[in-house]
Amino acid sequence: MAQPIYIVGHKNPDNDAIAAAVGLAYLKTKLAERDQQNNPEAEVPTFIPCRLGPLPAETQWVLDTYGVDAPQLISDARPHVGQVMNANAPQIYDEVTLIDGMSAMKKAKTSVAVVLDETGSFESLVTTSAIGKCLIKAASGEGDQIMGSISSGLRQNISYATMKNVAKLTPDMGLDEAKEAMNAAHTCWGVVIDQYDTVLGTVHRHDINHAAPLNFILVDHNESTQAADGIKDANVMEVIDHHRIGDFTTTSPIEYLALPWGSTATIVTTRFREYGIDIPKSIAAVLLSAILTDTVILKSPTATSVDEEQVAYLSDIVGVDPTEFGMKLFKTRGGDSDMPIDEFVGADSKEFDLGGTTVLISQHETVDSETSMKREDEAREYMKKLQGEKGYGFVLLLVTDILKEGSYFLVEGDHSLVDKVFDIDSSKAVWMPGIMSRKKQVAAPILSA
Repeated sequence: MAQPIYIVGHKNPDNDAIAAAVGLAYLKTKLAERDQQNNPEAEVPTFIPCRLGPLPAETQWVLDTYGVDAPQLISDARPHVGQVMNANAPQIYDEVTLIDGMSAMKKAKTSVAVVLDETGSFESLVTTSAIGKCLIKAASGEGDQIMGSISSGLRQNISYATMKNVAKLTPDMGLDEAKEAMNAAHTCWGVVIDQYDTVLGTVHRHDINHAAPLNFILVDHNESTQAADGIKDANVMEVIDHHRIGDFTTTSPIEYLALPWGSTATIVTTRFREYGIDIPKSIAAVLLSAILTDTVILKSPTATSVDEEQVAYLSDIVGVDPTEFGMKLFKTRGGDSDMPIDEFVGADSKEFDLGGTTVLISQHETVDSETSMKREDEAREYMKKLQGEKGYGFVLLLVTDILKEGSYFLVEGDHSLVDKVFDIDSSKAVWMPGIMSRKKQVAAPILSA
């Protein structure tokens, strides 16, 4: 069976990071299905769109409006218990016999079964090996509970062969933590239980010790500071991005596509068209929303003629006016006055390495900068907190007004570099007309200074 391939964007995901993962997963699935028609014996992997944080308001709105499932939330790129567990282990009740347990495991083609009590809650595990040892002891006269022949022993209660000390694990538990839990329980088996105490599956120590790296496709980023924790331990198979090439390395050649367009969703859209795969209305809406938010409704200097072409193409599929659709997207972010300050400052933020010093550049896009700037003091306090906790050289927040087409610069920390690059005094808020793009107009000149 082919291993799943996870498609994920950067930390603190924006609309483009999530939309690109959703769109690319759909495209890859359709291409795999087409390949299988030509080669029925080929294994088709499952492509799973993922995210590394909460959904932005506009993303939640477009997913809900057009009936698209949210990408899977993951914490890092290393395997977790839920990804290596056996979900096929049969679940039997504690009143059944040994032979019933053996039959259930044989039918499920597993060597372990989950034993439940009369309420349906987890009680213990039983294995074919444990049943075999129990019967051999009984037949040889060593058993103190089951006596007689193996055939008569098989009719005894399953409890004679169950394991009581079983490590209880959760699906999102890291494998190192799972090993520690198994060591503490002095067992090589673990049962996987969700937050409702529902049994999801079982795990053997062998599954953990021999877990293969997870397969990933990265979208909308390529730098380790923005990638999922543990990405260096994963098998990165492909990258699709529209940013500068940072410190990303792989052990083997991969498909790497980086184009200087306004959004990663633009690149994904062109891939659909190149391969001749129809884009359903729901996926088109998701991709369109990302291009419009990443290019600030095509007003950003990052917007290209390719972006404009894809916006026209997708708008036709969705049946909307792109400008009206874009304004609706930005308005879904809610009122700037009551947005939580951590979201106001950090919902769209990226770390950058300046030769040993890490800085954070955030962007808050709005259609009402006057209201946003009334929260300057509150924002600065939160920025100071971030700088102290993370050790950033500086934290720069862009309050970008879509209608006025410019940004306020708010800086906390050592603002000397920002002042030098932009020839300003950023000890106080500075209005920068025409500054709309963090990537092209802010991060790029800072990184090259």
